[in-house]
Amino acid sequence: MGVTSTMNHLLYIFAIWRVTSLVTFEDGPFDMFEYLRKFLSKIGMRSSCFWCMSVWVALPAIIISIPHWLAYSAAAILLEEVVWAVHDARSG
Repeated sequence: MGVTSTMNHLLYIFAIWRVTSLVTFEDGPFDMFEYLRKFLSKIGMRSSCFWCMSVWVALPAIIISIPHWLAYSAAAILLEEVVWAVHDARSG
C-alpha cells in the first residue's frame, strides 16, 4: 500500500467521522441536520446513535468494497471514542 493510498484511506475515515458527527450531534445551518434527524427517525433510523449513523454515512464506500465500507465505519467509531476519551480526560 503506497503513501497515496494510505492518505486516501485516512481522508475517507476523517470525512466519515466528520459527516457522522454533523448529522448526529449538530444542528447545522438553518437547522438542516436537525430536520434530517427528525426525518430519519420517522423512517426508523437511529439518527442519534453515532455508531449506527457511521454505517450509513460510510455506505458510499461500498463502491470500493464491502470490507472497506465496514472498516471505514469502524475507524470513524474508534476516532469518535478517542475524541470523547480525550475530552473527558481534559474536563475532569
